[in-house]
Amino acid sequence: MRAAFDKLISEAGLLLAVVFVLVGGLLAYAHNYIGNGLNDQRSTHDITMPEGAALEKFPTADQDALKPYASSPMDTGRRPRRTPITTSRRT
Repeated sequence: MRAAFDKLISEAGLLLAVVFVLVGGLLAYAHNYIGNGLNDQRSTHDITMPEGAALEKFPTADQDALKPYASSPMDTGRRPRRTPITTSRRT
């Protein structure tokens, strides 16, 4: 009885290990597929940050924050920031 139970538990563990490896592989594939698809879509649309007269519609603080990025392509969000983000809390 004990040998049959041990064999059953071992086979179940092996089956779970195989399932987890397959699911992990599928998740990795989906992550890469979605990431590449978004980058392709962003670069295809050729979207750029506003510049010149378009920036004048924003408040002065926003204009100053956006000037370093004016006319730069918006094809990825993975570029390092030039200035640190500061947050303020409303009281």
